[in-house]
Amino acid sequence: MPNKPKQQKDMRRDTSNQFFSFRIKSPLRELFVDFCDECGITMTDAIFMLVKRTIKLREIPFKVEPLDTGSLLYSDENEVKTEQVTIRMSKEMMGQFTEVCDEIGISKSGLVKMYFKRCIYDRELPFFGK
Repeated sequence: MPNKPKQQKDMRRDTSNQFFSFRIKSPLRELFVDFCDECGITMTDAIFMLVKRTIKLREIPFKVEPLDTGSLLYSDENEVKTEQVTIRMSKEMMGQFTEVCDEIGISKSGLVKMYFKRCIYDRELPFFGK
């Protein structure tokens, strides 16, 4: 009897996952991907680390302060393009992340962008330290 091919799960019909999408300026994304490569992790892994830490602590899991990242990220604000980043996560995790961000008073995408800038500025994952 011939082997039947494995059926792949149709992600569009998978109701156990949700997609978290946000727009980000291309230079910020590129610098963050480079940072993640240096750390040996993917951008998705780094975002999941932020989400899980935020849910666990129920607060922003890094120091919030003004950062001078402008010169690192942008040369001419009018020429900066944006791109969409999409991450798939479980409904449960998405719900918990949304709940905590709502309690804090920040959007999910705003928190992720702050995290990207913090990592780039400090050259480390902010909740692990040097």
